[in-house]
Amino acid sequence: MMLQVNVFAPALRRLTFSFLALAAVVLLAACSPAAAAMPQTATASLPALPTITHPPAVQTTPMAQSRVAQAPLKSPGAQVTRTQPATSPTPAEVTFPTPCPEWCSVSFNFPFSRPLPPGAQLAVDPSYRFGSTQNGVRDPHHGVEFLNPAGTPVLAAGDGEVILAGNDTQQLFSPYYNFYGNLVVLQHNLPALQQPVFTLYAHLSEIAVQIGDQVRAGDEIGKVGMSGSATGSHLHFEVRLGENTYAASRNPELWLVPLEGPDGAPFAALAGRILYPAGYRSGLSSIVVERLNGPKGDAILQIYLSPYEEAAVVGQYPWEETFAASDLPAGWYRITFIQFGMQSREVQLLPGQLTLVTFDLRSAQ
Repeated sequence: MMLQVNVFAPALRRLTFSFLALAAVVLLAACSPAAAAMPQTATASLPALPTITHPPAVQTTPMAQSRVAQAPLKSPGAQVTRTQPATSPTPAEVTFPTPCPEWCSVSFNFPFSRPLPPGAQLAVDPSYRFGSTQNGVRDPHHGVEFLNPAGTPVLAAGDGEVILAGNDTQQLFSPYYNFYGNLVVLQHNLPALQQPVFTLYAHLSEIAVQIGDQVRAGDEIGKVGMSGSATGSHLHFEVRLGENTYAASRNPELWLVPLEGPDGAPFAALAGRILYPAGYRSGLSSIVVERLNGPKGDAILQIYLSPYEEAAVVGQYPWEETFAASDLPAGWYRITFIQFGMQSREVQLLPGQLTLVTFDLRSAQ
């Protein structure tokens, strides 16, 4: 199933006039019904991350390039065509605004492009999103999957340096040996961040780079495979912030440029955070996200999202989110779940932008 799923003396006289005008504007805005429907504007920025000492890159012996013979992945059925945006992200413009009290739409320049070429399956597999467990069947996911046939080129998601090109049969980069199989890790230095960002590409059938190589966004670094713990041909993709560790993973859907729909309009991204009373364990299993035919309108599409099922990945900088999804059609949405009663909020998703929504339940009884 593809997720179709969408975001204030002459000098004395002038001062008095300005004050009265401002008061009038505030009063009019408070009385206007439309004001409640407008998204908030996020302008503040989070303080810089504390300095993290990055450990030396793991020195592994570069793999010999060798194709692993595998059967092509069978198509799961017809899917909506999505294309890579023509413009590349500008890392220098990446900024992270403070999460807003209720909801706001953020004009955010996502720093990474899709790690696959045009014509490949560029949409994230919705059945095993970041932080989910496929209903308890698997470990909480620290990345996302791109389902593609073996041999499909894997591309660098951004400019960077190769700090790992090998496999994890002898060195541990995750909870288990041979978890990723053949993998490549790139280090990216984004001017807006004090900390490095890492992208990880796993289950490869072939590696085309070596440690120390400098690559540009779109350069081929390997090919899709099913090495390691993969159960079928696909690319496992991770984003790590601050340090190259399993615990430092972030949701890639909030770092990748949203795809474009069949009409050429960019899709949108959604990140939500749920704030609970101290020590409360939610047990929340699903969140209903409904696309509406307008503000307060009827639902025309219903989607279910799972909240992150591992405490270690909940509420992390920069978005502090509990759940997220990207590549959603722009428009109005209603987000609903049951926790301390029925919780519901309507938000607007704007093309190519990120909408942040917060449910503050800390005073709930």
